[in-house]
Amino acid sequence: MGHLTDQNTAGTDDLLRQLKIKVGVARRLIKEAASYEKEAAAQEQKIAGMRTEGRDSYDIKKQEEVLQESYMMIPDSKSRLQAALEHLAAFLTQSRDVKEVQESDVYAEASELASQLVTADSSG
Repeated sequence: MGHLTDQNTAGTDDLLRQLKIKVGVARRLIKEAASYEKEAAAQEQKIAGMRTEGRDSYDIKKQEEVLQESYMMIPDSKSRLQAALEHLAAFLTQSRDVKEVQESDVYAEASELASQLVTADSSG
């Protein structure tokens, strides 16, 4: 009987570990997407300032290329975030009957992150 309990505990520990990893990935991708958007906004301001100062058109063109690279990274980071949130939501659904997962410290954050999936779907 002790062996069965050990197996269940190991399975629960594995589920909790997976949940923590999925939450960590989602957190990192949220920061990454925000970082690219912030970088693009800062680059736009920099280019506007360069134009106002009458800077060399070659320098402005190079900064516009940097801006385009930032713009290209935004959809990629958002799609990776979307996929991570979908995996997290699916994991929460699959483990909804595991009491230890629902009572874990990370479950509330995981649920909150997964709820952003709906927001991301409706705004996109």
